Amino acid sequence: MKMNAGVLIGASLFLSHPAEACNTGCKAPELIIEPGRRAGPITKDTSEAQLKASLRPGEVVRLMVHIEEDVYQCGSAIFPGSLEMAFITWGSMDKVYRGMTQEDVKECLGMPNPTGPQNVIIQRDFRKEPNQPTAWRSTKGIRLGMDLKGLEAAAGKPFEFSVCPCDAAGFVFGMPRQDIFKGLDLWLDIPDSLEHVEKNIKAVEDYALSSSNVPPDLARKIRLRKIVVHLND
Repeated sequence: MKMNAGVLIGASLFLSHPAEACNTGCKAPELIIEPGRRAGPITKDTSEAQLKASLRPGEVVRLMVHIEEDVYQCGSAIFPGSLEMAFITWGSMDKVYRGMTQEDVKECLGMPNPTGPQNVIIQRDFRKEPNQPTAWRSTKGIRLGMDLKGLEAAAGKPFEFSVCPCDAAGFVFGMPRQDIFKGLDLWLDIPDSLEHVEKNIKAVEDYALSSSNVPPDLARKIRLRKIVVHLND
C-alpha cells in the first residue's frame, strides 16, 4: 500500500512556534544556521533523544519524506505543523526507501534513537504562504523567502543556478562548479516557465544561469524555498 509523500507518522499535527516550544524552565532555541556546527537546537552531536528532552512534548516526531523521484528517507522533524518545521537526516538511520509502504513506516517508527545528524532540511512553499516570515537564518543572513538579489548580496558576488526542467530546477550550483555557500545546499523557486527563462535570458551554459543576468523584475520574484544544512557530511 502506497502512502502520500511528506505525511507525518506517529504523531498528530498541531500549529506551534519555537518561541513556545521549550519545556518549562528552559530557553527556546534561536533558529540560527551555522553549517558544520548547528541548525537551531540541532548540533553536530545532537541525538533525537536529546531533542525530545529539550523541546516540548510533541515537538519532535519521526517522519518519512520524499527526497527525490520515488525515493524516501526516515528521519525526525522538529516543530511539526508549524512555519518553522525542519527535517533531520541521521547517520545511524541512512536507509533509502524506494517508495513508501506501511511496512516501511513501521520499520521507521521502530528504529532506535538515532544519532549523528547529517543534514537539516528547511523548506517552505511561498506560493501558498507568500507573506509568512521565517525565523530560520544563517549567520550570513541567508533565510527562506529572500529574493535572488538578496541572496546575491549575502553571497557577496553573482552565482550560478540551474534552470533545468528537471528535479535540479532552481538548484544553486556548489562544488566543484562554484565555491560560494559553504555547507549549504540551496534551491530557488522560479515562478516563470523554465523553458522561457532559459530561452530569453543569456545562459552561462546549458541550463545554467548567472544571477547577474536575471532582469530585476524577475529577480524580485525568484525566492529561496529550500535550505539543506550540512552538519556531519
